[in-house]
Parts: sequence; C-alpha cells; structure tokens
Amino acid sequence: MLQVKQYNSIHAIDPHYWNSILDAEDVFHTYDFVRIVEDSKVEDATFYYLLFYDGEALVGSTIFSSFKVSLDLFITDNGLVRLIKKLSPNFFKVKIIACGLPASFGQLNLKVVNDRYSNEVSSLVTREMKELAKKLRVTLLTVKEFSANREKQFSNFLTQGFFLCNSIPYMNLDIRWKDFDSYLHSLRHTYRRKILLSLKKIGHSRPNIIKGWLHNNLSQTPVLLLSQPDENFAPDFYRRYLSVMERSTTKLEVLNQDFFANLFSRKDKYQLLSLVADKKVISSAILIFNNDTLTFMLVGRERPKDEYDSYFNLIYGMIQLAIENGCKKVKMGQTAYWVKQCVGSVPEPKTIYFGSTRPGVHWVLRTLKNVIFPETKLNFIHAFKDAR
Repeated sequence: MLQVKQYNSIHAIDPHYWNSILDAEDVFHTYDFVRIVEDSKVEDATFYYLLFYDGEALVGSTIFSSFKVSLDLFITDNGLVRLIKKLSPNFFKVKIIACGLPASFGQLNLKVVNDRYSNEVSSLVTREMKELAKKLRVTLLTVKEFSANREKQFSNFLTQGFFLCNSIPYMNLDIRWKDFDSYLHSLRHTYRRKILLSLKKIGHSRPNIIKGWLHNNLSQTPVLLLSQPDENFAPDFYRRYLSVMERSTTKLEVLNQDFFANLFSRKDKYQLLSLVADKKVISSAILIFNNDTLTFMLVGRERPKDEYDSYFNLIYGMIQLAIENGCKKVKMGQTAYWVKQCVGSVPEPKTIYFGSTRPGVHWVLRTLKNVIFPETKLNFIHAFKDAR
C-alpha cells in the first residue's frame, strides 16, 4: 500500500526531490513553475501538495488548489440553465477544490512514475480531496486536465464518484521540416499565401528573428525579437495580457501582475518572442523550450487586429524557432483555434473528472454536463497538401 504525505506549501518540499520524477512534458508541474503560481497568489487560491511513496521511494505527486470558479463559463443559451440561474443566481459561482493548479495550461498536475500506481493514487487523491472538502466546507471537486491516454490511465476516478466531462482542446503542431521554406511548400496554396501576406506586412518573406535585449531593440521598422524576459517589462506585458483576456469569451482564469513579475525573474526558464515596430512592442508571446518541444504559453497584445498581423507573425516566428532549434513539436495551447489550424496544428481533446460531495448537486451537474461542459467542435482544416 502506498503512503501519502501532505504539505501546505511547495516551499516545504525540496526542489530537486519534487522534480526527480518528472518528464520533459511536465513543464507546468515543475517545482519552479508551481512556486511561481503559489507565490503570486493566483486566484487567491489555497494550495496543498501530496507526495506518494512506495516504501521509501517517491512514486507520485500532485497539487490541490481551492479557489472560486464560474461553472457557466462555457454554457451556451440553454433554457434549463437560464431557469436555474433565475432561481439561484449564484448556483454556478462556487468554490472548488481542484486536483491541479488554479490556472489552465492544458497540463495534468498528477504525476505517477508507473501506470501500476494509477488506481491506488487516484483512490488516495479522492480520499484526500473529500477530507479537505469537509474541512473547507467545499462541495465541488475536479481533477484536470486529461489527454486521451491519461484519461484511460486514471479511469479509476469513475469508480470514485467522479464523472467525465469535456474541457477545451489543446493544439499541437508536429515539426517535420528541415527549414521554413520546406514547411511553406508543404502547405496548400490558400494557407501558404496567407502566411506570405502577413509576413509581407512586416517586410519579411520568411520569419527573420533577431536575438537581444528588448529595451535595446525598440526598432522603428518591424522586427521579430527573441529575448530573455525582464521584470521591468512585466507591467507592460500584464496590461497587454489583460487586453487579450477582456476580449476572450472563455476566461479560464485571470493571472495577476505578480505572476508575470515572478515568471519574468526566471530568465533561464522562459523566453519572449516580440513583434517590435515604431519603437514599441506590438505583441509578445511567452515561450518555453524544453528538450525537443517548444511550448507557447501566453500572449499579450493590446488590439485584436493591427497593421502588422502581429499575432499571426508571432505564430509563424514560433514555427521558425522550432525548426531551427530541432524541435519535434510546438505545443500551441488552447483557444485561437482557427489561426492555429491554418498553420497545420491539430486539436487534441482534453477532459476533466468532476463531482460533488452533495448527491443532489452531483446529479444536477452530471445531468447538465454536456451543457455546462459542451464539446468544442472544430471543423477540420486541410492545411497541408498531403492531408487525407
């Protein structure tokens, strides 16, 4: 039988010990990133950490976070939901305990070193969540977010009183080209032409990325700049990030300025790709290079559209960076699906396990799960010539 130890702060755990069981894909479960989220008090969440042991050996880890969430985030116009909100306006605005961070990056924050531990770990997670829920007087529980293989690995949550529901898809682009010209040549004319037209708006025929410090490269002419993050830039990025969030129809969470200040202080972990023009930053994206994968984390831009097609050109710049750095994949993230599909990204379905400790509420939520958590249906885009 496994043993479990609980901690109230990531600072109580040795960084090397926490990271010792992680793989390259666990970029949002690293000690460094988790510490940033906790120290920044994202969503004013309360955090708890579990370590699982087989004898003396560490075989798993996870994070609990308790915070407020609006369950009607993805709900479309539905008569039953409107009636419920009329009878109980705050029905969907609740406090929740999540097995995961209070920030959505499409990452599962539940790690085991071997599949043989999955069932027992999921049982222990459920037990500990329910005990914590009783202590905090919280009735809603969720475990997030699962790709298809991880969903199957932890299917024991279904026998623990959870039901399975949809999250939003995650976009991935597999890199299989030796250079950007080969990538362009693989695209159908419609999508290749769009890329070339956007690049033309910044005076490029291919993404030409320079490296340097942001404050030293505020160029008059449009430039794609790869730089290390700077704490002094955090307020500006935060302002642009808020502009993006204000336009978003799915505000999974709103990160605070402290998060970006703490993130940008780790210059060795994260990079910024910015489009600079007229001696100012038009748009910026936070990137993570980890082994053979480039992860697009967040973007900040003030306007939904600009004369430089800045968001599009940041995406093309990421593809160029991935190719020249020998990456095998670009993890494009969630939302902005059409843009990412047009460059060849493929959606990966994501799911969450959900439940309530109150049987009546559990029944209502399970009955309405396809309304509260609808499937995001995306049209398949034939971006490549060899698409079937």
